[in-house]
Amino acid sequence: MLDSAARPAIHWRPALAWGGGSFLLGALLALGGMLQKPAGLENRSLETAIVLLGVLLASGGLLGMLAPFSRPDSAELAPPPARSIDGNTLLTALGPIVLLVLALRWVINRALHGTLPAPYFTLGVLVTALCLGLLWASLRAIALLGIAGEPGQGIGSLARGSWATALTLLLYLPSLGAFGMIDCWEPQYSEVAREMLARHDWISLWWGDQAWFWSKPNLDFWLEGVSFSWFGLDPSPESMLRGIAAGRSPMPEWAARLPIITLALAGQLVLERGMARHVGGRAARFGSLILATCPYWYFLARQTMVDMTYAAPLAACFGFLLLARAASVEERVRTYRLQLGQRSLCVSAYHVLFAIIGALALAQIFYLLSRHASLELKEATQHLRLRLHLDEVWAGSPGNCTLPGNAPCAMDELATRTRLQPAWSALLWSLCLGALLWIERSERSLRGLYYMAAWACVALSFMGKAAPGLVLPLAGFVGWLLVQGRLAELRQAKLGSLCLILACVAAPWFVQEYARHEMAFFERLFLHDMYDRAFGHVHDTNSGIDTSFRYYVWQLGIGLFPWSGILAAGTLFCIGKSALPGTDARFRSATQLCVAWQLACFGLFSIAGTKFHHYILPLVPAAAVLGGVWLDDLWQRGGAPRASLLALGAAGVTALVARDLVRPGTMPGAAQLLQLFSYEYARPWPGNIDYRSALSVFGALSVAAGVLLAFALGRQRLRRWLLGCVCGAGVSFTVWSLYIYLIQVSPHWSQRETISTYYQRRSGPAEPLVAYRQNWMGENFYTSNHLATFKAAGKPFESWIADQRAAGTQVVFFTTEHGTVGRLKSEIGAFKTFDLLTTREQNNKFVLARVEL
Repeated sequence: MLDSAARPAIHWRPALAWGGGSFLLGALLALGGMLQKPAGLENRSLETAIVLLGVLLASGGLLGMLAPFSRPDSAELAPPPARSIDGNTLLTALGPIVLLVLALRWVINRALHGTLPAPYFTLGVLVTALCLGLLWASLRAIALLGIAGEPGQGIGSLARGSWATALTLLLYLPSLGAFGMIDCWEPQYSEVAREMLARHDWISLWWGDQAWFWSKPNLDFWLEGVSFSWFGLDPSPESMLRGIAAGRSPMPEWAARLPIITLALAGQLVLERGMARHVGGRAARFGSLILATCPYWYFLARQTMVDMTYAAPLAACFGFLLLARAASVEERVRTYRLQLGQRSLCVSAYHVLFAIIGALALAQIFYLLSRHASLELKEATQHLRLRLHLDEVWAGSPGNCTLPGNAPCAMDELATRTRLQPAWSALLWSLCLGALLWIERSERSLRGLYYMAAWACVALSFMGKAAPGLVLPLAGFVGWLLVQGRLAELRQAKLGSLCLILACVAAPWFVQEYARHEMAFFERLFLHDMYDRAFGHVHDTNSGIDTSFRYYVWQLGIGLFPWSGILAAGTLFCIGKSALPGTDARFRSATQLCVAWQLACFGLFSIAGTKFHHYILPLVPAAAVLGGVWLDDLWQRGGAPRASLLALGAAGVTALVARDLVRPGTMPGAAQLLQLFSYEYARPWPGNIDYRSALSVFGALSVAAGVLLAFALGRQRLRRWLLGCVCGAGVSFTVWSLYIYLIQVSPHWSQRETISTYYQRRSGPAEPLVAYRQNWMGENFYTSNHLATFKAAGKPFESWIADQRAAGTQVVFFTTEHGTVGRLKSEIGAFKTFDLLTTREQNNKFVLARVEL
C-alpha cells in the first residue's frame, strides 16, 4: 500500500464543492435548453450549444465529485507520472478546432437556407476544406498536447499516418449534398427526425399517415435531430424547399447526411488503430483505404439509413477489442495535469471515456426530466412562466393535422398518464450511471478502459438497430475467445459494466417508449420488425431471386467491387498464415477476431428469412482489413508461389463480378450497385442510362492488374507499381460511383426534382400539392409533410376534389407515378388543363402534374 506521503493530496471538500457546482450548473443549462418554449422564442442552434455545454459540465462535475474516492490503493495500480499542460497550450491546441467547427456550422446553415452562390460547387469545396482543416487541427492538438508522443512534436509523422483518413474526406464530402434523398428510406428517416423537432418530442417518433413510428430504434433520428438543430434547420411545414420559389437553392441533405458520414469515419478510424497494434500501421492503412473504397461502405456512409448507425459503432467496438488485446495487463493510462491559473486538474483517458459515457446518459436523463416542465407565455401580461406538469404526449404533425392523410393533432391520454413517468425513469437511469461510475472509479488499466469503450460502442450499436447491434459484437467476441481458448477472459472483460452501460445509455428510450405505448410498440419493433424478419418475410422484395446461402456471396461480390477477389484472397491468406507455427501472436489474434466477426455476420443474415442487399454491411470492415494485411504482405515481400495462385484467384473472382455488372437487359447489371442501398429491386431502370462501357473498363483494369501482379511478385519495383494500380483502380471506381453514377441515377430514385418543380411553378400556397396513389416518402420530407395524401383512389379523393372546386381553388398540383396518370385524370373529372411538368427522362418513376380545375 502507498504510505500517506506517497498519496497525492486530494482535498475532499473543494473537490466535492467544485464537482457539485459544475454538475448543478450543467444540469440547469441542459434543462433550460431542453424545455419546450413558445413559438418565436426558440433558437435551436443556441439551445443545442447550451445543452451540449451543460451536459459536458454535468458529466465532468460527476467525475469531479468522484475524484476523492478514485485514488489508486497501491503502487501497482498507480498511473504514470502526470504531464503538465498550461492554459495557453490548451487554448492554442483547441482554439482552431472550435473556430473550424463554428465555420462549418455557418456554411451548413447557409446550405439549409440556400443562400450561397453556385451551391453545389461552393459547398463541396468549403465543407471539404473545413473538414480537412479539422483533421489537421486535431493532429496539431494531439502533437501539442503530447497525446501520441512527446509534447511539442511536429505533426509530420501523425499526418503521414492519416493519409487514409484525409483521402476518405476528399472522396466522400464534395458531393455529399449534390443528389436528392433516395426513396424510400432516406426521406422517411429524415422526416421522422424533422417531426421530432416540430413536435418537441424525442421519445415518441411520428411519421405522416402511419402515425407512431416504431419500425426502427432511435439513434439515426437523434443524430439527424441534433444535426438539424445545430445547423439551424426550420422544421415547420414547407420549410425544406420553399426557398426555391425565391430563387434560392436549399440543401437539407447536407445536415441529414453529415452525422452518418462522421459516424462511419469514426468507426473506420478506431478499427484502423486497433489493427495497427496487431499487423502494423501500413497494413492497417491499406485496410482503411479498401474499406473507404468499397461500394457497400461509401454508399451507405452517405445515406441516412439506420444500417451505418450500428455498423460503424460495431467496427469501432472491434477496434477497441483489438486495442484491449494488445494492451498488457500492467499498462496504465497516461495522466495530464492541466494548469489553469492557480488551479490544476488531472485528466486521463479514464476521464475522457467516462465523461463521454456520462454525457450520453445524462443527456437522456435531463431530457426525461425536462418532459415535466414548459415555458409558456401568459397572454394577459406577455410574461413567461414555468409550468410543471405530467409528461404530455401529443399525436399529429404540427401544421399539417387538417390535411388529408394526417391524423388529428390531439393529446394521447394513455401515453400521457403512463405510470412510469419520465422523472421516475430518470431516477432509475441515474442510479445505473452512478453504480457504473462507482464500480469503475479506480479503473486505470488500458485494457479495462478499452473494454468499456468497446461496450459503449455496443450500446450505440444497439440504439442503431436494436438486436443485431448487440448480438453481432457479442457473438464475434465470444467466438474469438473460444477459438483462442481464452473463455476465462470473460471474467475480466467488464461484462458487468457492459450491462450498466446498456442500461444507462441504450435502455432509456426503449423503456420510455414501452411505458408510453406498451405492447403496441413492443410488438411492432421487436416482434414484427425483428423476430418476423429473422424467421419470416417482411417487406421482402426478392421475388424470384435465390435467397439461399449464395445470396450474400453474390451481394458481397458486387458490394466489394473492384476489391471482391482481393478481400476473398486476403481472408484466405490471413487464415493460412495464422495457422503456421511461429506466426506472431498479435497477427493470429487479429485474424481470428476478423474471421469470427465475418462468420457471425454471414451466419446471422444468411439464416434470416427477410433479406435485403445492405443487411450484410457489418461484415465489410472485417473483410477489408484482412485484404489490407495481404496487400501489405505483397508490398513488403511479394510472397511465395502460393501468393501467385491467390492473385490469379482474386483476378478470377473480380472478373466474374465484373461480368455480372456489365450484363445488359431491362434491369442491367449496373442496377445492382444502386440496389445495395435501395428498396424495390424490380423498379425499372432508366432507359437513357447505360454504364456497360465504364464498368467494362474498370473490370478490365482491375483484372489485368491482378493477373500481372501474379507474375510480377518477384520483382519489387514492378510489384509495388502494380499494387499502386490496384489501389488506383479502387479509388477511381469510387470517384466514378460517387460523382457520375450516383449523381446521374439519383434523380430517378428521388423526389427532390419533382417537388422543387412544384415550388418553382406554383403561384403561392393557395395552389396545393397532392400525393396521389404513392408511398415513397420523399414527397413527405421535401414538403415537411405539408401536402394532401391519397394512397388509394375512390370516394375520399373525389370528395376532396369537389371541396376544392367549391372553395374556389383553381390550380392543384399532383405528384404521382407515370403509370397512374390516366387514372388520375379520370378521377379528377372535368378539368380545363392537365399539364405534365416533368418527363420520363428527368424521372422515370415520378411525375408532377399541374391541373387547372
